[in-house]
This record gives sequence, C-alpha cells and structure tokens, in this order.
Amino acid sequence: MLVLRSILIAIGIAMLALAAWLAGCGAPAASLLGLIIFGAILSLGTLLERGAYKEPKEGHPGAGWIDTGERFFDPETGRKVAVFYQPHTGERTYVHNG
Repeated sequence: MLVLRSILIAIGIAMLALAAWLAGCGAPAASLLGLIIFGAILSLGTLLERGAYKEPKEGHPGAGWIDTGERFFDPETGRKVAVFYQPHTGERTYVHNG
C-alpha cells in the first residue's frame, strides 16, 4: 500500500513539475490547467487521505458509544474491526474485534 501511495504522489508531483516547465517555455496557462488541477488533486489528495483514516483502538470505546454492527478487516493488520458510533457528536471510532 505504501508503494502505491508513493507512486501516486510522484505522478502528481511530476504533473505539477511538467506544468511549471511548460509554463516556463511559454505555454499558455489555459492549456496547463488540467495538468495543474489533476496533479494537485492526485498528490495532495493522496497525502491528506491518511489523515482521514483512524487507527483502530483496543477494547470498547466507552459509555455512550453504540456498536453499528459494521465489521471489516483492517488492511494494515489483517485483524477484524468493529465500528462504533457516538450519537451526540456523530463521531465514529474503530475497535479491533478479535
């Protein structure tokens, strides 16, 4: 997974570098817009995506948390994960389940 992330970030940065080089060569800005937008989305989106992923915790999250019944396997550890929901805040948390 880390290799794929690195490749996507590298492609995004290469697209941005190519846009900068073409701009330096006199290419019109309108023709570079696609390279700039997709390069930025690809590199920044891949970098920021990790911030959205919450590492599963051990044990029950505490009072007020409701088990949603959702289960999946954590791709990092291969362990089963349960999803809990806090109705007052809308927050979700992930707990290793076995």
